[in-house]
Amino acid sequence: MLSGVILAGGEKGVARSLRLVGGEAFIECQIREMQKVCQEIIVVTNEPRRLLPVVPRSIRILTDYYPGFGVLSGMHAAFALSKYDDLWVIGSHAPYVYSSSSILRLSETKQRQSVQAVLPVMEEKPEALGGVYSRSCLDVITELIRQEESGVIELLQRISWIGIKLTDWRIWDSYVPTNPNPCTN
Repeated sequence: MLSGVILAGGEKGVARSLRLVGGEAFIECQIREMQKVCQEIIVVTNEPRRLLPVVPRSIRILTDYYPGFGVLSGMHAAFALSKYDDLWVIGSHAPYVYSSSSILRLSETKQRQSVQAVLPVMEEKPEALGGVYSRSCLDVITELIRQEESGVIELLQRISWIGIKLTDWRIWDSYVPTNPNPCTN
């Protein structure tokens, strides 16, 4: 079972989620793709009212319990309240649509390798927002917040994870960097 998490907080987070692509809000594209493989979808935002008109009622909308720690604040809220152990985490800023079938592969790889996260790697850098995490990361996230750390890099230094290079395995089936309508498959 897989929980989908969309982090739509931070500066311009909601605005990015609401930008129109192909006649619909970008977050609607993200939700539609997540619904193919996720049994639960969570949106974390600091402005929930702005998203209510476009987010279906079946989607849980949360706010940060520990505001001010960026991505870690949003991850903490989602990981603390998710129903399932595996969480596919994306940001509202992603310029591409993630392939649900590829995310299932990431989740399966996480289980096989017995790691806490599997992340796509682009240009030798892990894409923290795009991977599948174990809810067991919550303890590390909480500890980082208590230490007033807000960087995802610090999280990756403290959990077990593996990366999959996009050159080795095309994780985004519909990824085309110049595609003006990234929500169209």
